[in-house]
Amino acid sequence: MLKRTKMSKRKTIGVVEMIEYANSQLRRTDADATKEFKEGICVMIEKIMFKTDCYSGFHFLNNNDCEIRTLGHASRKYYTPLFKK
Repeated sequence: MLKRTKMSKRKTIGVVEMIEYANSQLRRTDADATKEFKEGICVMIEKIMFKTDCYSGFHFLNNNDCEIRTLGHASRKYYTPLFKK
């Protein structure tokens, strides 16, 4: 006979909380916050935002350092969406 185990409830995290977390990671300047690391964060958060129809754009943290394929290009801040009630 199969023994039933107590299953945990499904947990979710909000889009705004994920954007805030992504922004905190994209602000990092330590040695581990590489261009590749930040590009991965950008891909992840943009996927979440587009899938949930919440994309509101972003701005570079330093407009003088935002050339494509550089660390500065991946150093950005995503805008949180304004939800209609």
